[in-house]
Amino acid sequence: MPHKKQVEIYKKKILILSNTASMIVQFNMCNLHILKDLGYQAEVACNFLEGNTCTIEMVNQLKRALDEMEIPFHQIDFKRGRSSISKHYIALNQVKKLIKKEKYDVIFCQSTIAGVAGRWYGKKYHCKVIYIAHGFQFYEGASKIRWAVFYHIEKILSKKTDTLILTNEDDFRLAKKNFGTSDMRFVPGVGLDISSYELEESFNRSTERKKWGLASDDYVIFSAGELSERKNHRIIMELIRDLANPSVKYLICGIGPLEDEYKQLIKKWNMEDRIILLGYQKNLKSIYGISDLFVLPSLNEGLPVCLLMSIASKVVSVCSDIRGNHELVRDKRYLFPPMDKAAIRKCMEYAMKHQEENRRIVENNYINLKRYGRNHVDKLMKQVFEKYL
Repeated sequence: MPHKKQVEIYKKKILILSNTASMIVQFNMCNLHILKDLGYQAEVACNFLEGNTCTIEMVNQLKRALDEMEIPFHQIDFKRGRSSISKHYIALNQVKKLIKKEKYDVIFCQSTIAGVAGRWYGKKYHCKVIYIAHGFQFYEGASKIRWAVFYHIEKILSKKTDTLILTNEDDFRLAKKNFGTSDMRFVPGVGLDISSYELEESFNRSTERKKWGLASDDYVIFSAGELSERKNHRIIMELIRDLANPSVKYLICGIGPLEDEYKQLIKKWNMEDRIILLGYQKNLKSIYGISDLFVLPSLNEGLPVCLLMSIASKVVSVCSDIRGNHELVRDKRYLFPPMDKAAIRKCMEYAMKHQEENRRIVENNYINLKRYGRNHVDKLMKQVFEKYL
C-alpha cells in the first residue's frame, strides 16, 4: 500500500467505463483493487439495468461492493446489439457529460460502444486513455461488413488511445501491424486463480451429480456462456439430440436472449432429461468437477474465461478453432470448425474414446495455462496503471 502522504500527492481520478455491469463483475474486480492500492480515486460507469450476462442479484452485489470500496458508480444507458442510432446517441451523450463534469485524469475503457465513447471523449477532454480489447469485433471468418465497419473504427480510434491492451495473440499481431497506438501491450486475459479450481479431497462426484439428477455412470458434457448466437450452444444441443445414447447428458450454464427458444426446443425434442439448462451459476467449480468433457463451440471469442476454468479444472476440453481458443487448446485433434457439425461430432467422439491421450493433452494444456494466472496478469495491469500516476 502507498504511504498516506504519497496517496495525497499522486492521487488521480480514473474512470472504468464498460457497456455492462457484468463486464465489471467478470473482468475488473482485480483491477479495481489494484487501482485502490495504487492510490487512484476510481469510479465506474456502465449499464447496471439491462444487457448483463449475470443475474440482478450479482449486479446488486457489485453495487454493494463498490459502496464498501468507496467507489462511486454511474448509470450509462448503453444498448447491446443492433439498437437504433438514437439509443446509442443517448449513451454517448451521457458519457460526454460525465467526463466533462468529473474531469478524470485517466479513462480505462472496454467493450464496443463504451470503448468508442471513452476514447473519443477522453481525448476531447484531455484525459489519458487506456483501452483493453477483450476481442475485436472483426476476426478471421467474420463478415465483410464487420471488417469494413469495426476495423476502420478501431484503426481511427487507435490514434486516440495512449495504451492499447490486447488479450489474445491474434489481436496483438494485427494491432501491432496496422494500428497507430504507440504503447501496445499483450496481457493474457483477465487473470485466473488457477489453484482455486483444484477439487477438495472431500469432493464426492456421485453426490454432486445427484444434485442435478445425474447418474454416476452418465457421460456428462458441459458448456458455459451466454445463451446467444455467438456462443453457438444449439449446434451441440442438436448433436446430443441426434446421438442415440441416453447416458450422454449435456449441461449448459448461462442466461441470455435465446433461453426461451432453447427451452422450447428441448421440450419439443423430449430431451429434458438429457439437455439441462442450469441458468446462471456463480460457482462453476463443482460443475467442472462432475463433467467428463467441456465443449466450447463459440463463433467468436477474445480469451474465454470458461475455457481457462476448464483447463484449470483439468477437464478434457474441445473447442472451436478460433481466436483465443486455439491459444489455450493447441492440439488440432481437440479443435473444430464451429459450424461443421460432422467435424464437431468427430472431435467430440475422439475425446470420448481416447482416455490415455486425453490425460496427456489435459496436462499439456494445464502447463500452458500458467502465463494466464492472476498474479502474472495483475502484475502487468499494475504496470499499465502506474504509468499514469
